[in-house]
Amino acid sequence: MSVQEPGTLWIHSVPQEVVNSVSDAEKKRQEAINEVIYTERDFVRDMEYLRDVSATDVVSMLCARH
Repeated sequence: MSVQEPGTLWIHSVPQEVVNSVSDAEKKRQEAINEVIYTERDFVRDMEYLRDVSATDVVSMLCARH
């Protein structure tokens, strides 16, 4: 699975033949699924950033004590 830019619409991430072959209801369903995936991916990135910053701060505080 290739990584796409955040906010990429499902209809822009699949071949046009696929888009043309599904109903409007299926397009809406796929867009909703796509939004959940991107929202979760963004959340994980935020949590990783907080983890990394917090770990760096703790190490800095421990080093400053010695």
